[in-house]
Amino acid sequence: MLPSSPVEPPVRERPAGARLPAGTRLIGPAAAEVEPAMRAAAARGAQGLERRTVDGRPAYLKYSRLKGSARLRYAWKAAFGSPAPMLREFGNLGWLRAHGFDAPEPLAAGVFRRRLLPSFQFLATEAIEAPTLRSLAGSDAPGPETDLETVLARVGVEAARLHAAGFVHRDLYPRNLLIDARGEALRIHLIDAWRGGPGPRWPGRGVVYDLACLALYAPSLWSPDGDRALFGAYFRERGRATGRTPGPAAGEILAAVARQRLRLVDRLRKRGRTEPPIPPRAWSPPEL
Repeated sequence: MLPSSPVEPPVRERPAGARLPAGTRLIGPAAAEVEPAMRAAAARGAQGLERRTVDGRPAYLKYSRLKGSARLRYAWKAAFGSPAPMLREFGNLGWLRAHGFDAPEPLAAGVFRRRLLPSFQFLATEAIEAPTLRSLAGSDAPGPETDLETVLARVGVEAARLHAAGFVHRDLYPRNLLIDARGEALRIHLIDAWRGGPGPRWPGRGVVYDLACLALYAPSLWSPDGDRALFGAYFRERGRATGRTPGPAAGEILAAVARQRLRLVDRLRKRGRTEPPIPPRAWSPPEL
């Protein structure tokens, strides 16, 4: 049976004789290594993403302040067992890897508190040297032996496997998929997995939300043939995993995806987020 929440490793304590400051939560094999630098960043009120060596290997370290209503919101959520975003992402990445998906190895994560409220968070992960689907689709060619439709079909298979395993990403935009075509097998690495997670708490519409994220920028990144490759592979894999042919349900799901995509477009425009530019061409569900 799949766990109903992200897998959380035990808190990494300091060596005997050393004590963690009150309100500190650290997890991961490299937590003690990263903590001093993160203490300094928290004292400066810094936030950002940087490349550095962690645990003897190339890694990305991201960190941010928690302030205003976010501090209260995450304190309230923590009281009910929902960790801060970067702790959640650490657990989700571990879950994905444990269940046969490609994702960066999580190395360290932590939350510092001030006046009983979370004030700073950080996450260190293995660095994966691969382009995102967004950047790949915008280039002339994905690779020497891999065309874009092949990549999109593989993305569809991995999205179907993900949903069949009970995991909804909730941020499955092309920028959050790393396409590694260097080896013999095409690999899709999932990143920025903090919003979603595994388990029955996600309603069926969460699957539609993931697919709408993939479709959001599709008109400016690939042709309708790319949509057919992606969604055709998705429904074939879902049918294989469940033992049922998609049938009319595929059309109903794609219609729901189109409606959810429009809601995403409206939300981004209301927030003034137009970078990358929202595609001017409307997206129509592909005929499979």
